[in-house]
Amino acid sequence: MKPETLFRLHESTCKKTLEIMRAKNSDYCGGENTVDALANFKTAKSLGLHPVTGLLLRMQDKLMRIKSFVNDGELKVAGESVDDACEDLVNYSILAKALLSEERECGTCSNPVSGGECDNLYCPEKFHRIPPVKLNH
Repeated sequence: MKPETLFRLHESTCKKTLEIMRAKNSDYCGGENTVDALANFKTAKSLGLHPVTGLLLRMQDKLMRIKSFVNDGELKVAGESVDDACEDLVNYSILAKALLSEERECGTCSNPVSGGECDNLYCPEKFHRIPPVKLNH
């Protein structure tokens, strides 16, 4: 594939995935007047998962669909093509970036529990509170 062909594919994919995200965001996050575009993904906390971990699980589903297509040359479920799965991965990546960006900007934990202490082992706030390990030589 020539570079210009790749760049056109990239441009058209980005345009299409933005349209998909706009439409799905309204459907999945409470309608056109939603105040939190990431609300649907933050519900992963109710299962004890960091929102990005929830997104990674969704991405794994799409990766398995693509793997099935590569192995079998077709997808059995009608209505979603391998291109759709690729486009979903683009949007999930952007959503993960948005969740992480929001977390950094707020400077707060995204997974608080009662008492204000985070139970997420991978919480960025926890790393600042854990004293360094002292090694005896």
